[in-house]
Amino acid sequence: MNLSEMLKKLRDDGWTVACHNDYRLDGESFTFWLFTNMRTGRFVQGEAKTDEEARKLLQLIGLPFRSN
Repeated sequence: MNLSEMLKKLRDDGWTVACHNDYRLDGESFTFWLFTNMRTGRFVQGEAKTDEEARKLLQLIGLPFRSN
């Protein structure tokens, strides 16, 4: 699934990016993603050292993230 297909699937399922933040803590880089779904009232977050690690965390809970 390419990026466009993944984003379309997320949007079709009612998910939106509520927040994305790249930050440094004690000199280390981190990224934070928060998605919300107004249809279901659910929210999910992934926080890790890289976008790819955060994506894998979100995939574990069922969001349709796949590597190319």
